[in-house]
Amino acid sequence: MAAEARATLPPEGRPGSMFWQQKLDGYRVIVYVRAGRLYLQSRSGADLTPPPRTSGRGRRHQRGLGPGQ
Repeated sequence: MAAEARATLPPEGRPGSMFWQQKLDGYRVIVYVRAGRLYLQSRSGADLTPPPRTSGRGRRHQRGLGPGQ
């Protein structure tokens, strides 16, 4: 089951009925390469391009699709 974003934390005192976890380690993205350009997209469809400069900027990439986390 995919996690769902919430505006508030769940109430305390309900053991076993729910589980939550804050994500602190970055972004989950889908990586697209088209015509030598790298594109990053979130699961909700938000465009996260341009990539950081340390991600191979200036290199030509092959066309493809891959998961990222």
